[in-house]
Amino acid sequence: MDAERARVAVFGAGAVGCFYGGMLARAGHDGGLIGRRAHGEGIRGAGLHFEGPQFDEHIRGAASTGAGAASSIGRRVRPKTFSARKGREAT
Repeated sequence: MDAERARVAVFGAGAVGCFYGGMLARAGHDGGLIGRRAHGEGIRGAGLHFEGPQFDEHIRGAASTGAGAASSIGRRVRPKTFSARKGREAT
């Protein structure tokens, strides 16, 4: 792995996880998103659309529902969020 480019897996491909994963991919880093089936299928099929004041881009990325997909990736990120629906921290 070169110093400028990291391989990162983001566990929790919801809104926050997709933001981090998409920004990492946009910056040229390799990796993927690990999340629920519906999100994984959508990301694999259509990618992510990022729109902001400085950019409007379509980002393709790898997505999976299983943690095993991250076994060959060096760094892992797990955004910690609160699930209002369940009234507890999401796991």
